Amino acid sequence: MNSSPKTLYRVVDSRFSVREALSGEGARIAGGRWNQKNKSVVYCSETGSLAMLEKLTAIAHEVRGKVFQLLSIHFSRESFGGIREVSPKELPKNWQEYPDPPDTRELGTKLLEEVARGGEEEAANYIKIIAVPSVICPIEKNFLVDPLIVESLLKQVGDLKEVVEVRKFTFDERIL
Repeated sequence: MNSSPKTLYRVVDSRFSVREALSGEGARIAGGRWNQKNKSVVYCSETGSLAMLEKLTAIAHEVRGKVFQLLSIHFSRESFGGIREVSPKELPKNWQEYPDPPDTRELGTKLLEEVARGGEEEAANYIKIIAVPSVICPIEKNFLVDPLIVESLLKQVGDLKEVVEVRKFTFDERIL
């Protein structure tokens, strides 16, 4: 478990406010590779470029000329408890398949529920995040963050700008 300060990245449509982008509502409604429907989670990546690639795989047909926001979410040493890394042995054999297999949704949902239970027992500012490998680039990681934990951090800090940096951008036409 790693407890050094961490910055995670997320790409969202510029129509959404930062709070909406960190609510986990889209994942709750649609489900995803690592969560079942009705389970909120905020998907993030360890680098801005991976966050962009992850977004492109989901909506490549909708990005031309559209403005997006790259969110950098900063977790300080004081507010960040550690990362729960999913080991290769824990991954279902079909974890990289498309469309997303039910096995990964079940595993992710189970781990998110375990983290939520741990958060209730720990100090209020102890944040846990789940690291999973990226299907696009398995040597890099994506992160599953419970939106309630993010909201708790935002309440502790008070000012959203202290925790989240927002950069507007459009995808380079050469990669579309």
